[in-house]
Amino acid sequence: MSEQAPHFGKPGTAGKQPLSLYGRLRWFVYSLLTLTILVLLATVAAVYVIEKKGGPAALISAKVSDALPGAKTHISDVSFSYDLNHFQLSAKLEDTSLIYQDQHLNFETVELVFGVGSLRTALP
Repeated sequence: MSEQAPHFGKPGTAGKQPLSLYGRLRWFVYSLLTLTILVLLATVAAVYVIEKKGGPAALISAKVSDALPGAKTHISDVSFSYDLNHFQLSAKLEDTSLIYQDQHLNFETVELVFGVGSLRTALP
């Protein structure tokens, strides 16, 4: 019978070698690639849903009408911008009108700003 060297550590487990620099770099690149693909898929899904509902103007009008039953809104154009310095997404609504009961409100420009706090509250 041959003699085996003593094994120190947990029984039944072989000693694992730490990842080399190449292994860590490969893991980092794969993780970054996976995250990029997931963000891209989420973005494509969001754009598809928004376009399916009639575009950004129709989606915002529907959300306003849901929040204020009986209100009718009309938005001519919506443009989006993103401020990387303050982590804010801005939606600029052009020629917006809101009709609620006997009140008519017309706005030349409305700007909705969504920041980090909007992730928690879902409000601009």
